[in-house]
Amino acid sequence: MVNNMDVSIIIVNYNTCALTNAVITSIIEQTKDVSFEIIVVDNHSNEPFVLQNPTGRNVRMVKLNYNAGFGGANNIGSSLANGRNILFLNPDTRLLNNAVCILSNFLDNNPQAGACGGNLYDKNLRPAHSFKNRFPSIFNEICDAICAIFPLKATDFNNGMYAKKVAYVCGACLMVKKIIFKQLGGFDKDFFMYYEDTFLAYCIRQMGYTIHSVPTAQIQHFEGQSFKLD
Repeated sequence: MVNNMDVSIIIVNYNTCALTNAVITSIIEQTKDVSFEIIVVDNHSNEPFVLQNPTGRNVRMVKLNYNAGFGGANNIGSSLANGRNILFLNPDTRLLNNAVCILSNFLDNNPQAGACGGNLYDKNLRPAHSFKNRFPSIFNEICDAICAIFPLKATDFNNGMYAKKVAYVCGACLMVKKIIFKQLGGFDKDFFMYYEDTFLAYCIRQMGYTIHSVPTAQIQHFEGQSFKLD
């Protein structure tokens, strides 16, 4: 047990060995001024996984003998977490700056904040979907479909310099205070994959905490790459 650790980073791997190793490399290269550990949960992959960790940093591997789903695998990883804050990070991401420290400091300095996420950029480093200002509903899904046909100014990327309250942040990079995550019992087990992060944010807000977009934390997201081999 490691005491006084700042952040536990949980990465769920499913047939994404190259992607997972690449994001681990970016974490080690970019993260400074914060103590952290990396916990990789292999979700019963078909391909062999070889962890590349030439620096010898604190990286642990947990291999499951069944596919627990995205939320379930993250729950298993978080049960081993020593950090005060937990960062759930997709394997198809890359850190572009010291995002781990930025997000952790934000949660530490804002008692009412329960979770936060950074600005996401696509493979060409263009602004990408990072959060939503409203939770899913039939009306909102229709509005999103219309916006997809007739693109308007992006409203799910923080173009400002300051953090702002949102409904929920993209689960590709989601940091949660561990004490709150444990109180909620982790991700809801009824969600095997997709929307488990959205429902978690809803539950956090129901507890009276806020969710924030922190634009100074920058992460590249190769959206969909972690599911291409499924």
